[in-house]
Amino acid sequence: MKFLKVLIVIILSGLGYSGYSQKVDLKTMIGNVNKGRNDTVEVKLLLDICDSLFRSKPVETLQYGTTALDLARNLRYQKGEAYALKYLGLGYFIQGKYVNAMKYFQQALEKFEAIGDKKGIANMLSNIGVIYNNESNYAKALELYLQSLKISEEINDSIRAVTVLINIGLIYSKKESTIDKAEENYLKALRISEQINYLIGIGTVTVNLGELFMVKGDNKRALVYFEKSLDAFKKAKTGNISYTLINIGKIYAKDKYYQNAFKYLEEALALAEQNNSKLEISQAFLGLANTYLQKGDTQKALSFFKQAEKLTTEIGALSERKETYNGLARTYAKRRDFTNAYHYQLQESDLKDTLFTETSQMQLSQLQLQYEIETMLKENEVLKRDVKLNETKNRVQMLAIGFLFLGFIVVAIFTGLIARANKQRKIANAQLLEKNELITSQAQAITDSIIYAQRIQQSVLPPEEFMQQLIHDHFILFKPRDVVSGDFYWFAKIEKQLIVTVADCTGHGVPGAFMSMLGMSLLKEIVLKEYITQPDIILKKLRKEIIRSLGQKGTVGE
Repeated sequence: MKFLKVLIVIILSGLGYSGYSQKVDLKTMIGNVNKGRNDTVEVKLLLDICDSLFRSKPVETLQYGTTALDLARNLRYQKGEAYALKYLGLGYFIQGKYVNAMKYFQQALEKFEAIGDKKGIANMLSNIGVIYNNESNYAKALELYLQSLKISEEINDSIRAVTVLINIGLIYSKKESTIDKAEENYLKALRISEQINYLIGIGTVTVNLGELFMVKGDNKRALVYFEKSLDAFKKAKTGNISYTLINIGKIYAKDKYYQNAFKYLEEALALAEQNNSKLEISQAFLGLANTYLQKGDTQKALSFFKQAEKLTTEIGALSERKETYNGLARTYAKRRDFTNAYHYQLQESDLKDTLFTETSQMQLSQLQLQYEIETMLKENEVLKRDVKLNETKNRVQMLAIGFLFLGFIVVAIFTGLIARANKQRKIANAQLLEKNELITSQAQAITDSIIYAQRIQQSVLPPEEFMQQLIHDHFILFKPRDVVSGDFYWFAKIEKQLIVTVADCTGHGVPGAFMSMLGMSLLKEIVLKEYITQPDIILKKLRKEIIRSLGQKGTVGE
């Protein structure tokens, strides 16, 4: 099953936390802080500075956030303390330090709950959800997003609702079967953003829509959305500009306009490095690596893939690391280094299994159903209140409406039961179908891996042309039992001596194949590099090197 690689977004500002009635530039705010008022006004000023800096200068955000936190605690100013904890979390999040970010977001959530600040609660639930999303815990992320969306709708917080709808769309964009659901959430977020002229929301949702169309192969429409995203971010003078640039670069690379592709990707990398945004730096590395690989420059492609591997491992970005392993396997295969190619293909396969399990998909469906039920109950509560108001007109009307309402409830219950049964049946059928698809996909993946291993093994066996030059009158009977073989043959010519090896390794199938490739590799070292040609010495040397390579020490059970 194909997974989409999409932008993990977090729109973390827009809470309207300003200590001033009019906008003040950053330099003026910093100057006012240095006057040292040591009151709640200064706490608010420090938080405004954090809000201006956290995307571009996360390290400085931590400094101002810590000062704001200490001052708020001394003043016993709980609201200021909650927002200071939030910005400390943001400072760590932008740097890819998710453990520290989670710690401060959790503390901020507890503070917002203690003072009953629903806007802050919704904000923190969404932010914590993004961290779970980045760690590929999609079920937990969706649970938090839906909680945040419910609160945002209750308090009419349009900006927060846009944020959560985008993040929910990201969850659904992970699988081909739910892409339409992702597009539905994105378009709803775009409509709200355009209604309130929320530029950051417009920029974020359009880059995600662009990625959906890029995956569908509609590059022209994707580029329209990416350019709309870039325009919105530039007007807002903030936002995920580097990621949008990366996607524009990808579009040009797909269409083989390499000069434009490198221009946008290098601009994106420079901006991400300037902001010390490690996730976006790794995404820029991947964009450059894939473009160089497509162009045929495997040396530069390998260099950028290796940098991406190191960084994605450091920050725990599983989706980007999976793409990195895939790129390294393709690059090594193109360089005919099949040992490394097979190694990274196995790495990708192992990581793929952890990204989206059957259990998490069932949890997603259950959580979405729970949200829809709660929304329906909320609408029924509104209806009940309206009916109760009308009953006060007169007793006759009250009785009539009462009977009508009772009838409505009875019909609604029966209708609900029937609808619920149908829905459960559909869900069960869908789950059964998905299980079958997963089993088929896994079986195919195993078969593909073994066939790929067969191609790698065949490629390292002596070519027929080489053997024909050495022995004109010959034939080879080579019939692996399990696609790949634990047997192998090997030829070499040292001056006037011909070295011929026909070997039977321990084991069959993939284990035997690994032993055969190890045997051929060691023979190549012993004969061609060390110029050893006596059979008994070759065998002794081969035995010694195999024991060393496998780390055998003679213990029972090895």
